[in-house]
Amino acid sequence: MGEQDDVEERFRRLVAEMEPGSSPPLPKASRASMREVKREARQRKKAAARPPQPPAPHRAYLEAVSDLPGRGARRRTRRPRPARLHSERVRTISIGVAVLAIMASVIYFQWFRAATSTAVADPTVPSSDSAPTPGVGEANEPLGNPPVVEDQPGRYSFVATQAGSTAPVAYDPCRPIHYVVRTANAPRQASSLLSSAFATLSAATGMTFVDDGPTTEIPTGQREPYQPSRYGDRWAPVLLGWATPQENPGLADDVIGLAGSASRSVPGGPRVFVSGEAAFDVAWFRRSLTTAGGRAEAEAVVLHELGHVLGLGHVADASQVMFAMERPKVTTYGVGDLAGLARLGGGACEPRL
Repeated sequence: MGEQDDVEERFRRLVAEMEPGSSPPLPKASRASMREVKREARQRKKAAARPPQPPAPHRAYLEAVSDLPGRGARRRTRRPRPARLHSERVRTISIGVAVLAIMASVIYFQWFRAATSTAVADPTVPSSDSAPTPGVGEANEPLGNPPVVEDQPGRYSFVATQAGSTAPVAYDPCRPIHYVVRTANAPRQASSLLSSAFATLSAATGMTFVDDGPTTEIPTGQREPYQPSRYGDRWAPVLLGWATPQENPGLADDVIGLAGSASRSVPGGPRVFVSGEAAFDVAWFRRSLTTAGGRAEAEAVVLHELGHVLGLGHVADASQVMFAMERPKVTTYGVGDLAGLARLGGGACEPRL
């Protein structure tokens, strides 16, 4: 009986422990643990407020059955090309298609433009290779004869010579050399300066010079020798004019004159000058013509540049007008200049130009 009483006693104690209020009180939560609970609650609240994120793309991986036969069924996982590599391939293909489309468009539009917008040359506007009717103003023989002068080897030179020869490229002596003068910027003495210079040149070469009057054309150094819209069906007359460095950049610094001529030829024929131009520095002439002795210096410069127009080149002999630098004491053609001009006056006639 004693054992039964002991069991009953233990049973009563167990029941008493299970009754409400009989268990010992729980320990109070610390402040640290309460802060953690509150933080987690805030995070759960924020997470619930955010919109759902799209699921990550599913990337499948292929499996290889074995590496090599005869070495067992060892399985391996081989990483296939993930979705982003596929995207890069698609992007590459797209770029290639776009490039091909652009190239096709360019080819199409070029063909379309060529087929529908081909420019038709205006027959009234000649190209830069056009030429006037051959032989305009040509006589049957030279219009004059150059004087007989003693040759002066080394004291004159030519701008150009015929191929394989020492004969100079010159103007056709069987037709007159026409010239026009730009009146803008010209000094008051321009007319007398040019008249005197051409009289000297005519005597030295036997050539004929014809004044065609004024022009508005500017001597820029970039001139077409054939301008039918301005001068008609002939080679353009030689252009003479006073210009500024802004109009002709070649006159910048200490350059006081520029001149030259354009030549043409026909198959089997000599090269012949057909037109030219000379530009004189405005500022230098204005200063020079107001000083003592300036008139003679200005005449020398005009003779020098017109010598270039006819075909004379520079020389090393400082006693000649064709010396490269202007010299106040050299104001008339020297013996070398005159010898060169005489040879230029004996050029070939070419009625085919």
